[in-house]
Amino acid sequence: MVAPSPSSAMTLAAAVTAGVLAYACLMNAMRTGDIATVTPFRYMRLLFSLGLGLASSASRSTCRCCSAAASSCCRGVDCLGVLPAGAN
Repeated sequence: MVAPSPSSAMTLAAAVTAGVLAYACLMNAMRTGDIATVTPFRYMRLLFSLGLGLASSASRSTCRCCSAAASSCCRGVDCLGVLPAGAN
């Protein structure tokens, strides 16, 4: 196992802390907010994290990864009844 440098460890700890706090806020909003307003943010989180991962690393996303993300977002929108019947 390779230990991260102190600056990398601090960056990782900050990213994990921000992610945990953001998720806690999202779950609180899901419990207390209007479902039609809050639900799209659950699926946008997936797209933002995919974009951030692509922007911050040299790796490229595969077609399989992008199609899985799109499928998950479409399912969430479809569950809300926003898409017309037969659109997906």
